[in-house]
Amino acid sequence: MKEKRFNARAFAALGLMFSGVGLPVSGVLNHYYAFTYMSVERHAWMSAHNVLGSLFVLFSVWHIVLNRGALKRHILAAGHSLPDFTREFIL
Repeated sequence: MKEKRFNARAFAALGLMFSGVGLPVSGVLNHYYAFTYMSVERHAWMSAHNVLGSLFVLFSVWHIVLNRGALKRHILAAGHSLPDFTREFIL
């Protein structure tokens, strides 16, 4: 049986998805506890929100690095389909 390789692109996409789903949840609960004194719950949701935000940025950068070839082709292809700007439009 052939052993499967680790799929870094899939791992980065899943990390983005899970941290992206958790960010709004922790943000809403962080906002809910914002009007109370500093309790364990408030500190826990603040910490969870900070960790999820850091993970989201980390996975986003990693995802862009892993898919830079496809992103470059997409940007170059989109540049060819833009209309030419006329002098009237610019003025």
